[in-house]
Amino acid sequence: MNLTRHLKSDGILLGINPQNQQQLYETMVRAIATSEFLLKNPGLTREDLLQAVFDREKERSTAMGKGIGMPHARVASLAIPGVAIATLATPLEVPGEAEPLKLVCMVVTPESRPTISLKIMATLLRFLNRGSNYDDFMNLASPSKAWKLLEAEDLPGDDPVLALDIMRAPGIRTSPDTPLKDVTRLMYEQHLDVLPVVNPENSDKLVGEISTDALFRFGIPDFFAKLQSVSFIAEFDPFERYFEVESGSCAKDVMNPACARIAPEHTLLEVVFDLAVKGLPQLYIIDRNNRWIGTIDRSTVLDNVLNF
Repeated sequence: MNLTRHLKSDGILLGINPQNQQQLYETMVRAIATSEFLLKNPGLTREDLLQAVFDREKERSTAMGKGIGMPHARVASLAIPGVAIATLATPLEVPGEAEPLKLVCMVVTPESRPTISLKIMATLLRFLNRGSNYDDFMNLASPSKAWKLLEAEDLPGDDPVLALDIMRAPGIRTSPDTPLKDVTRLMYEQHLDVLPVVNPENSDKLVGEISTDALFRFGIPDFFAKLQSVSFIAEFDPFERYFEVESGSCAKDVMNPACARIAPEHTLLEVVFDLAVKGLPQLYIIDRNNRWIGTIDRSTVLDNVLNF
């Protein structure tokens, strides 16, 4: 499935100047829902597509950073995917977004085939982030030249979804010397099951993680792991040892340095295997320069794949 199979030349809009998000999306829906497209999707209207896109937008922003927007929707009555790409003559301010939109790709897919949308958008984002492609595309003067640029890249559109495509940006972290009391308070306040630990001199350098499981196991004897039940033990405070040593302990005393580090090219299948089969709580995407660039946990997969 080459990307240009779903993107027609009429779907490339260069230097348009919408006054607001509504006008932008209406223009892009018209570019997707041509007469030919509607004939292949009987019963579907442009209004149906526009409503589906805005309904999805209400759930969560589709801004991807760098002025790139990826509005998308899964439509029950849709038979084939549709794609449109637009560059804006004037960056468009959108309420609630940190950056104005400069380049927008709209993707609509059949409800029963949600991964197509994810693959198309991942392919386009990889293309735009490679070399000077983003600047080159923004400076193109005609749709035909844009088409040739995309065609020359031979964008497959059916490559597997990668960790790079679904990861979220690195978030809250702590350092090895953070007092344990502050660690547990931070995890409670931020509702974290896992807290990354980084080098205090380089916050992109991951050195370990602290999980709630590790905190719970802190004061439990090792032999408990071999027991099938603890109902026969009349009295035992699992946190007695924890409180005995809490005041003198730091993050490094309970962190696991062997946390799951994966490459950006890790496939979605490998991600799910690591989380579901291996039972790893969180995956850390590390680039070739050994920098922590993203994180994936179960909620990430739910949000960016199952509820995409």
